[in-house]
Amino acid sequence: MAQPLLPEGVNAKWCNRCGAVVRDCCKITWESWDVVPGTRKTEIWEEVKKNIWFKDEHLLRAEKATMSMMCGIFKDYKSKLNCEYVKTKTTPFKDHENITSEDWEIFVVQKTTPEAIALSEKMAALNRKNKFKVHLGLGGYKKKVGKWRAMEERNHALGKPDPLEGIEERSQNWVYARSNLTDEGELVMKDPASIEVIDKLKGTVLKQQELGLFKLEYHRDQLTQAIGMKEKGGRVRGVSSSASWKEGFSDPPAYRKRDFQKKDLQEEVTQAALDALSGGTSTGSQAGPTPPPSASTPLEPEPIKEDTPCELHLPFGYKGKTKKVATGTALPGRWLHHKDIPPDYVQVSVATVVAGHEDDEIEHPIPEVGIETLEQARAPSSCGNNVMWSSAHQVRL
Repeated sequence: MAQPLLPEGVNAKWCNRCGAVVRDCCKITWESWDVVPGTRKTEIWEEVKKNIWFKDEHLLRAEKATMSMMCGIFKDYKSKLNCEYVKTKTTPFKDHENITSEDWEIFVVQKTTPEAIALSEKMAALNRKNKFKVHLGLGGYKKKVGKWRAMEERNHALGKPDPLEGIEERSQNWVYARSNLTDEGELVMKDPASIEVIDKLKGTVLKQQELGLFKLEYHRDQLTQAIGMKEKGGRVRGVSSSASWKEGFSDPPAYRKRDFQKKDLQEEVTQAALDALSGGTSTGSQAGPTPPPSASTPLEPEPIKEDTPCELHLPFGYKGKTKKVATGTALPGRWLHHKDIPPDYVQVSVATVVAGHEDDEIEHPIPEVGIETLEQARAPSSCGNNVMWSSAHQVRL
């Protein structure tokens, strides 16, 4: 997501302005940013422009970035009201004078339904799974990176040791965000889980790299290896919680995303074979494998111009095979949940899910509205439940 960076301090002013406008102009009874009326969003954008000036050539990107920022602010604002007032059975009128008693009564009812309580508990459980929490404040990594590089230059000029020598920049940013640097140039990590990662970075990963046992490949870099978890779409660790892979990684000349997906699949198949040889078992599925698309079905079909029925597939086995996991409708448009849709993806609405695949994780989850699996994407109760799907893994009917 694009954000204003210059002059110094403008990012914080922009974020603060977005927050103030959301609190003043959005009714807390609106269940999500998706249901905020378009006319109100236009008014909100005009309010932001009264205090933050954008160049004419940047207006379109600035508006998209502002809407995306406000989506997150609105969600966080309502979550804070729920945690600090609804769950403690108190009222917010003293601290939030813009909230009316009528709206508050409706909001309390919304947040105390069985469905709302279940969703809140689910999101809290997901949050507890995050072992590497970080709080960088307004601007996130983008605002901190310049300060970290300047700090490194000062320490180098003073002859202090570099605690992250040999570590690439994305990993450095991730570590600095979760540590403090002493006057002697030593890193003090803020939590035990992060200590394990830095130990792997400085130990195992660097040694493997020196011995030629580990090769840097696009998103499969030092940090991914040290954490032991693949990058998920929609964010890049050590760069931004809203950056695409294209923004977060430098594309090698011959990079093709499907090549890496194929390599990941080959590794999974190899591991499954090893597990089987060692006596492990694997669970079957009611949906059998489907051969790869024929030559008449291109991997990158023409852009969607109207609602088009389709089958949704996922990789299976080897040699590019896929299997059907759901049916749905491919939809036109290149903007979904306040983010640009990558060129090799389309937005789809999930209609049915093949038995046994209800809990399959989607590649681009939307945790803010509780969509992480196929069944959650299909559920009619989901608000704005369209998801992104790889063009290579959908068959239009």
